Amino acid sequence: MFSKKMVFKPETEWMMFKEERIVPANVSEELWEKVNAVLAVRSLDVKQRQNKCNRPNLMA
Repeated sequence: MFSKKMVFKPETEWMMFKEERIVPANVSEELWEKVNAVLAVRSLDVKQRQNKCNRPNLMA
């Protein structure tokens, strides 16, 4: 508890809470899921190709 060692949980153990009362959504849930799918593919590309991504940047 008092060490500075960080332990990361696997994604299957993550807990996510939707609090729409606190911060309203800026984008639709559908768009959010599409963007996260694109980012996941790009992240995998970067990891596999040593920081080189051959796909176009859809965010620019």
